[in-house]
Amino acid sequence: MIRKERMISFRLTHQEYERMQTLRDAYGARTVSDLARLAVHSLVTYPASQPPDLNVLDRLRVIEVRVSNLNAELDRLRDALPVKP
Repeated sequence: MIRKERMISFRLTHQEYERMQTLRDAYGARTVSDLARLAVHSLVTYPASQPPDLNVLDRLRVIEVRVSNLNAELDRLRDALPVKP
């Protein structure tokens, strides 16, 4: 896993934050920060000079986040299972 070394901070209005929470749920992101990171990653990865097919990319990102969440849940369940002798 790549270590994150930099932090970006910005302020939102109450309405903007509420919208981010709604989008977080729609995209299956764990946190608003994860959603913001996903959005920034999209801008950095696909510059405006080469606009991607956002519909396909958005759907792939949702799948990626959901698979990651499922993996985390599987790990949690595996850890909760009793150890066989």
